[in-house]
Amino acid sequence: MKQSESTYYDIPERKECIKLWRDVGNSDILKPGPYKGVDLVSEKYNIEVAWSHKKENPSPHPWPDGPLEYRLEDRKLRYWIDEDFNHKPTHYVCFLKDMDKAVIWWDKNIREWINTCAIEYRGIKGWSSFKNNFLIVPATESPNMQFCEKPNGMWVKK
Repeated sequence: MKQSESTYYDIPERKECIKLWRDVGNSDILKPGPYKGVDLVSEKYNIEVAWSHKKENPSPHPWPDGPLEYRLEDRKLRYWIDEDFNHKPTHYVCFLKDMDKAVIWWDKNIREWINTCAIEYRGIKGWSSFKNNFLIVPATESPNMQFCEKPNGMWVKK
């Protein structure tokens, strides 16, 4: 995945996130977020949407980018740290490339991980080296995440 593919055109992921949210039983109305802000907003919370370049799970764990960790780009941490952005809870939804699997990270867990997990460099082909810093969440935190699949066109919790 190139850096230019990672952030700027995420309309399909936003639409899929709205569908996922409804399918798993959330009745809140999600609307597009502001330019250069979170991706989706509701009255009570925001959602930041992402996608992984992985087509399938590379390890025995349900989602990680590798066998031992999950990653959240450090530039997105502003939604949980910066006072200009963190006025509402912000959840994080990440899809696999084919958008048939997703993981939800709840706001309260992300805030805890920011205080307990390291931000580290991970080289990624096609990305500028100064944008390769991630909050590294160990796979042992998987029980604190909600995994979803879309086996027959409808999202279900795993």
